[in-house]
Amino acid sequence: MHKQENPRFSPAIGVDLMGSECDPSAIFASILSLLEKNADPFFIHFFGSSSVEKTYQSNPIYQTFDQKKGVCTFHVCKETIHMEDDPLSAALDKTASSLIQGIEALKVGTLSGFISCGNTGALLSAAKLRLPLMRSIERPALCVLLPTKKAPVALLDVGANATAKEKHLVQFAKMGVAYQQALGVAFPKVALLNIGKEPLKGGIFRKRCYDALSENTSFSFVGNVEPKTVLEGEAVDVVVTEGFIGNIFLKTAEASFSFCTHLLQKKAIDQHAFFPGALLLGTKGLLIKCHGDTNPDSIALSIENMLQIFDKKLVEKIDCSLQENGRR
Repeated sequence: MHKQENPRFSPAIGVDLMGSECDPSAIFASILSLLEKNADPFFIHFFGSSSVEKTYQSNPIYQTFDQKKGVCTFHVCKETIHMEDDPLSAALDKTASSLIQGIEALKVGTLSGFISCGNTGALLSAAKLRLPLMRSIERPALCVLLPTKKAPVALLDVGANATAKEKHLVQFAKMGVAYQQALGVAFPKVALLNIGKEPLKGGIFRKRCYDALSENTSFSFVGNVEPKTVLEGEAVDVVVTEGFIGNIFLKTAEASFSFCTHLLQKKAIDQHAFFPGALLLGTKGLLIKCHGDTNPDSIALSIENMLQIFDKKLVEKIDCSLQENGRR
């Protein structure tokens, strides 16, 4: 695919249709609604199989809208990466898949950003293989802005790296700080997720991470933080941990939100609409990873978030911040 030429410089967002458990028709309808209500124009590139393309082509409402405004493109992909596939093998071998084709389009500039609900490991492997890494970053991390009683907290990693070394958590902290600064937080405070606030809590690995974070002078480290304290929104802007623990924390928060909503007998709110997707930090490309069982409205919300990130040039600001820290 060639780089899109557009005199209005409208962003182009790619959506991987092969990783979601949602009905493609529902995804089309949700994105159509977003296109109709959004004041600023943008383009949508769908990536999926020929059978999904037939669903797309058979939607009369979508056809009418697209013919009128010319904002949608469908890319037929001959291969599919399944959840059970080996991530690295899939990233290397299934180059005709929707996930790989989307990342390739992001690499060459056809897309401004790419959203996928597919195999997380394959997405990360493909991103690392095909997109340049930011300065001083060895491992990209998935980051979410976690709602709290006060201001949102940047939590990373939430699933990109099941295990990590202490130096990687320092890198996660630097990216989280740069992210919050790009959002307007002047002096973000960093904490290490742990089972207690005392420096010796959590075993040898946590102690090494505590020491490494304490010794770094490029950000303000305030020590350990417990999950309950994170949700209170007290005195911390960035929380770092390895992906295994971060993913459990995030999914527990999602489930708790859904459960509390049920207990209070309020209108059902899908937890994924509250936590629409995780932003991959560390690569020079705008990527959001959604859950496989996310709902169509959440995918549309992820597009809205991506448009805001693109408009604020957050990825570029994070990269510049990391480069400045690297020169110090």
